[in-house]
Amino acid sequence: MYTDGLFGSAEAAATWTFLGTPPLPPGIILPDPFAPATVYVGGIGGVSRTADGGGSWTTLTRGSPAGQAGLLVFDPSDSGTLYAVAAGALVRITVSDGGASC
Repeated sequence: MYTDGLFGSAEAAATWTFLGTPPLPPGIILPDPFAPATVYVGGIGGVSRTADGGGSWTTLTRGSPAGQAGLLVFDPSDSGTLYAVAAGALVRITVSDGGASC
């Protein structure tokens, strides 16, 4: 959930934890199923990632769409690759180490 930042719940919404404020307002939120502390957000200006549960955020630049990312999905055969839809185009975003570097 996003209001003045990103919040998440691991207990079916019984409690909420503040995950920080991404550098870009998110339109889409994609938790990494392989790394629980990693979350990707897509929105106006591209794609951002936290690898520490929201403590810090990085705007991905290599391979990240320049416009608004309206959809984010993991490559089902490669957890180090995301696909984003931006400005009517499909963009491949390669993140090595499951998102530790990009």
